[in-house]
Amino acid sequence: MTRATGRLEDAYEILQRSERYILCRSKAANPHHTFATMKLDAQGHAYDIRVRSTFEAAEREYWELRFPQLRA
Repeated sequence: MTRATGRLEDAYEILQRSERYILCRSKAANPHHTFATMKLDAQGHAYDIRVRSTFEAAEREYWELRFPQLRA
């Protein structure tokens, strides 16, 4: 297993982006790709990174963060 350090773009491929949130997929498969949702601050820096093992779980969280009224 390898650890990626550096810029966000070095470790993750951005799949979807909104003004305040991004949905990403890891570039490295250790041994599988992971997916993450991240909040963006006013300068566009990511924080509150939430990693998920499946795309479906990460995508669901991304949409729930963007539209909290959609939560069941």
